[in-house]
Amino acid sequence: MLSINHIPPEILDKIFKLFSYSELTSCANVCRHWNAIITHGTLLSFDIAKDNEVSSRSLTFHFVSNLTGICLLLKRDRYVFEMTQKLIQLQSKTLEKVILDYSPNAHHDRDSYAKLIEVCAQYERLTHLKIRVWTCSGIKYEPYGLSRLLINDSVINEICTKLQKLTSLDLHGHLDLSNRSLETMNQNHNFISIKITDGGIPIHEVDFYGVQNKPSVQFSEDVLVDFSKKHPLLEQLELYVGQVIICKAFTDKFVVNCPRIKVLKLYSSNDIDQKNE
Repeated sequence: MLSINHIPPEILDKIFKLFSYSELTSCANVCRHWNAIITHGTLLSFDIAKDNEVSSRSLTFHFVSNLTGICLLLKRDRYVFEMTQKLIQLQSKTLEKVILDYSPNAHHDRDSYAKLIEVCAQYERLTHLKIRVWTCSGIKYEPYGLSRLLINDSVINEICTKLQKLTSLDLHGHLDLSNRSLETMNQNHNFISIKITDGGIPIHEVDFYGVQNKPSVQFSEDVLVDFSKKHPLLEQLELYVGQVIICKAFTDKFVVNCPRIKVLKLYSSNDIDQKNE
């Protein structure tokens, strides 16, 4: 008689992909064979809000050994942030790579970039951190507060001082950065990939009511060049540099100082895009 353990791993893998995350954490603890199949990939992706709807807010997460990477889709439900915090905290001993697909609800003000960073920055094992902003999960065209997607010097400091093992950082939001952020990132010489781009929620406008100074990037050319010297391992750099004039002579300095660079994209307020491979 055949048992479930006689099912080929590739078939089991397809079956497991149909499960919710809460169900999958239970399966991963059944035996080493199932654990190996579930965690064999570098990244597992889940929509916590969808799991939450199916389970009627009775989600139960279990620790999964050997799980090093996870991608979480955050949208629709105002309780998703709290559940994400619990899940990441539970897996803090193994997680090295975290991707958050962030679809904020413009109508709710409980979730924000700073809160997401605060959660992730607690886990010093992380080597990869990526927070992507997709469409809003709330009412179309509704304005949202600037603080929801604000990336300032404090956010960069929170990340770089607490996650000192980071080799990859990918952030997208409203940038309000000075040379201090570059100097803070210079403390980490392990970066292989850095992507910090400027933008907000598609088809929504920012509500600047009460904001005295609109966010801006104030990098100086000499500090940017010094930044390139401090990151010789960089293979990919995508960065909004504000009003710095981008020319071939400027990008050539990055190529010289970062000999491993494969992708270089520098964006200025003049929408100049330079790519070197």
